[in-house]
Amino acid sequence: MIICVERRPAEQFPSWVCQWVMLRITPIARVLLLLLFAGCDEPSTVQACQAAGLCDPPPPPESEEIVLLADPSPGSVASLATLGPVLDAVLARAITRPGSTIAVRVVGPDDESSREIVSVVVPEPPRRLRSPQLHEERTVSALRSEILTRITPTLEEGDDQQASAIAASLTLLGRTPRRASRRWILAMSDLRERSRPWLDLETRRCLPTQIQFERLLDRRGLLQPGTFTSADEVQLLDLGLPHLPNCPRCPGGIGRADGLRSLWIAALERAGAGTVVVRGRVPVFDPPPTDTEPPTLTNHTEH
Repeated sequence: MIICVERRPAEQFPSWVCQWVMLRITPIARVLLLLLFAGCDEPSTVQACQAAGLCDPPPPPESEEIVLLADPSPGSVASLATLGPVLDAVLARAITRPGSTIAVRVVGPDDESSREIVSVVVPEPPRRLRSPQLHEERTVSALRSEILTRITPTLEEGDDQQASAIAASLTLLGRTPRRASRRWILAMSDLRERSRPWLDLETRRCLPTQIQFERLLDRRGLLQPGTFTSADEVQLLDLGLPHLPNCPRCPGGIGRADGLRSLWIAALERAGAGTVVVRGRVPVFDPPPTDTEPPTLTNHTEH
């Protein structure tokens, strides 16, 4: 008996057809049908091959460590309202990298009080999944709930915190051993350090120069060269510079925010961080490259 197989267009072979057939035939027939399913769209063919056990699934991306550094002091920008969107972006990144660690640390009122509140690890997915998307959604929901449950009391207690040792918190974080080859540090802070008497960027009318700022850090042994490594990527989330309820005359505005960011970016780069960038309200991981070449102008003048 001769079987004739007509080559069919890709759209006539839905992905579920490929996978259903590949799971219900013998290994030899699987190899033959892999050739006959050349009319399937490429992703469907790959999925069918993997479901049949003839192809190894692609390795997942390398795991990473993502640390949220939240400043809960009064008037700062770290709150449950701002943490939610940031956490959603972090989980969307980490769920595709099993083994990644998500940690939340808080800025303390003094040099030694910064601490890690919660740390979770993205679990490895089972080898056989009926619905990978549903599994990811459930995992993300469980991790999000655990993080928020652990961090909520700390953020609510931050209203009573009258100081914010940002430089010390960053230094302790930089000296903490990394849990992956790459570490993202997301700073949720207005950057108004208030560690009297040695530094007050909250009520002081004029900001120090960069040289003065670095000298102040050196006296305290904070953010010294080598604190971070090139594997540390720091993002300063731009959540605005709200007015302080207990200090209506404290300086603010766009100019003040730009000056604060300049001080901290230079200090973090001096400390050895691989990259230091300012983002919006949510982090951006591996942004696509932009074309910086100027457009070519063509002269269409008719003679």
